Amino acid sequence: MTALQAQNLIVAQYIDCHLNVTETYPANPNTSALGITVISKVDGHIAAMMPHPERVFRAVSNSWYPED
Repeated sequence: MTALQAQNLIVAQYIDCHLNVTETYPANPNTSALGITVISKVDGHIAAMMPHPERVFRAVSNSWYPED
């Protein structure tokens, strides 16, 4: 993890309601280390992204949603 931090490759992190990086559920649904959600390669291209924004773009793409 320190290599990612040292090279500034952590693009986004989960935060709690106090804007602190968190590793705990539910603010970090996958409990990733350092709250990491997106990392990039050295050239700036996104290498990995854990949250799935396509799942919240439309309700029909969610596995469950309230009918109302």
